[in-house]
Amino acid sequence: MKQPICLITGATAGIGLETAKQLAKKGFNIYITGRGEEKCVDAINQINQTSPGAAMGYILCDFSSQHSIREAAQKIRNTISNLHILINNAGAVYQQKELTEEGIEKTFATNHLGYFLLTHLLLPIMPANQGCRIINVASDAHFSARLNLEDITNPKKYFIFQAYANSKLANIMFTFQLAEKLNPLGITANCLHPGVVKTRIGNKNTAQWMGWLWNAMTAIRGISVEKGAATSVYLASSQEVSSITGKYFSQCRESKPSSISMDVSLQQQLWGLSEKLCGIQSYI
Repeated sequence: MKQPICLITGATAGIGLETAKQLAKKGFNIYITGRGEEKCVDAINQINQTSPGAAMGYILCDFSSQHSIREAAQKIRNTISNLHILINNAGAVYQQKELTEEGIEKTFATNHLGYFLLTHLLLPIMPANQGCRIINVASDAHFSARLNLEDITNPKKYFIFQAYANSKLANIMFTFQLAEKLNPLGITANCLHPGVVKTRIGNKNTAQWMGWLWNAMTAIRGISVEKGAATSVYLASSQEVSSITGKYFSQCRESKPSSISMDVSLQQQLWGLSEKLCGIQSYI
């Protein structure tokens, strides 16, 4: 595939931006999404400094808003005729329970439904049997998830770490179901744990003490953004995984996810709920 086109969500900083830089060096044409125009322009300039002309453009998108996702997807479809690599990377954490304009808890809405809805809207421009890949950035945080689908959209009790863990479990379960549904089309779908990375995600939408805790933890256990981006880059570019689908990766190797993530019945229930929440009649 000559100069494949790759879209990376949430790529104005952290592992998203580093993934974009590394894939640009490998000859990919890069599009990114971000919430602010200034940060998007800066990210595009950074990518082009290391790989001139590789960054093709950006699309503004707030992944906590389904309206914003639909608008962004329409702009992407109007701009890109064939999308070869989709990396769902955008994510957030929220200190207190907040609801989206659709009345859905924001962590679940942003981190899971954002992936779910955008992928659905972009599948029409991902050609079958041409090596297209979908990569979902998840986390080992999913091992501590306690997923209750009856309480997930507006939980009675909210705790930031539990909400994040549940959203990352949802990423993995979505990936496994997506891989099965896309298999006849020759489009692969895999997910990954990037590691505990030294980024500022723990400082966003959180109290000051939470930012201090995150900074302390990443200072002790954290890895560089270069290492954090490595598995995303590997899944997007390596021929070793060109035909592998429906797997969970860590440190560029297949890894075993939690047992609950492999519960097919629960995967299907989550899929049905996600379709309902996004107003999707037929996903593929």
